[in-house]
Amino acid sequence: MELHFIRHGEAEHNMNEPETFQIVNPNLTQKGISQVKELRQIFHLQSSDLLLMSPSIRTIETAII
Repeated sequence: MELHFIRHGEAEHNMNEPETFQIVNPNLTQKGISQVKELRQIFHLQSSDLLLMSPSIRTIETAII
């Protein structure tokens, strides 16, 4: 069994720190979406794999991609 801990891609609250830290449930940025798509080329998930994520929008977006 292998375990991989992966964070989300760049999200809106990382854009103009510290001014954007107050954004509640930020989405992924276009750069974050690109980062996750690159990561998908490294990790090839199978139907038997299990994904666990927090309920934040950026992590759900990351898992969906």
